[in-house]
Amino acid sequence: MKLPSTMSNESVTAAAIATLAAATAVAYFAGLAPILRSKSTYSAAQSALAEAQSQIGSLGSMIGTQQSEEARLQADLDASPVRLHPAGRINECMSQLTALAAETGIVIESLQQSPPTYKERFGTVPIRLQARGTYSQCTYFIRKITARHDLGTSAIDLSGNGSDANNSPLIVLDLLWYVAPPEQRT
Repeated sequence: MKLPSTMSNESVTAAAIATLAAATAVAYFAGLAPILRSKSTYSAAQSALAEAQSQIGSLGSMIGTQQSEEARLQADLDASPVRLHPAGRINECMSQLTALAAETGIVIESLQQSPPTYKERFGTVPIRLQARGTYSQCTYFIRKITARHDLGTSAIDLSGNGSDANNSPLIVLDLLWYVAPPEQRT
């Protein structure tokens, strides 16, 4: 086959190279470049997935540890002798204080409660007790009060007239009765 005289072999070769280069560029930009970008994106996504799975594993072990700790604390709480009662059972507490006063020999002159206040896990009912008795009776009563796990003492005032043998010392106790929060039922 004979080529037209206007085209030389070199120009045919250059045209073939240019055509091949154009075809290669079209193939690269149309097919190969998006494939390479997709592969790069896929690799980055796989790395992010591996990192997320590693974090999930770490969080899973932390949750397991926390659940074990919660179970241990709940078992300790269940084994504890301290049981907080609802504030509605204040009459029982007042009755117990009156019985304790009679047991120790002091005479209650006044026993008053204030409204309860609540925190997240417990509440308190302030109680003011005024009573008379000998010094040893009053200290014995205080010892008995402090042995209770659901009562705290916020103030103690013991006063008396040493020159009057007939006048017993006056003890004033500001107590806090610890109660269950309203949603807890016992």
